[in-house]
Amino acid sequence: TTNNNADNVDLIQYIVPKGFIAVDGTSLTVVNVHPTERWFTFMLVEYTQKKIIIPAKPIGAKVNLEVDVLAKYAERALHHLQQPFPNQPSSNDDGTPTVLLARLEELETRIQSLERQQQQQTSSQ
Repeated sequence: TTNNNADNVDLIQYIVPKGFIAVDGTSLTVVNVHPTERWFTFMLVEYTQKKIIIPAKPIGAKVNLEVDVLAKYAERALHHLQQPFPNQPSSNDDGTPTVLLARLEELETRIQSLERQQQQQTSSQ
């Protein structure tokens, strides 16, 4: 069991299987995550168990947790995508962010243009 009282931040949202988490400064690979019950597991090989302090801690002891910074970067990037354009609603009728929809439409138009170019090149050969 781990306790996190650093500003009551909910770190479980940043913890994913096969991702990384630092527990008391030791970087470990996450095995399982159960976000609704707010727990996760990691495995320690024998060599690591002998070299770090985590196995010596009693159950329920407080530990310092640091989540993988990539999850925080991804969250920030998605947050910026969800910001509305000026004078436009922030989301579509189905809740999809309009900025994301606009970018997808741009990409779709570009793909169609490239496909047309490729067809023209193929037919002219």
